[in-house]
Amino acid sequence: MNTHIVSGPVSLETFATARQAGEAAIAAAGGEPLTFDMSRLESTNSLAVALLTAWFRAADSAGCEVRFADLSAELRQVVEFSGLADVLPIAAAPER
Repeated sequence: MNTHIVSGPVSLETFATARQAGEAAIAAAGGEPLTFDMSRLESTNSLAVALLTAWFRAADSAGCEVRFADLSAELRQVVEFSGLADVLPIAAAPER
């Protein structure tokens, strides 16, 4: 499975660039499964959830299976609060 590492903050200033980078990773995967490694993401806001949603939709349109791994506990909470926990393909949290 291909992996795309997501790092840095997600803000109004960085959203478009981050979205394009993820969509490029989806295109480069060529329909093969792709994991977005979120362990280096610095944001736990609704823009980060919007980014996951945008990538999920882009992958669906491209026929690419994606999953999101290593979300922080805070980002998981925002996803759950947004009502998307059962929609977005989020890998189980690692046991610590």
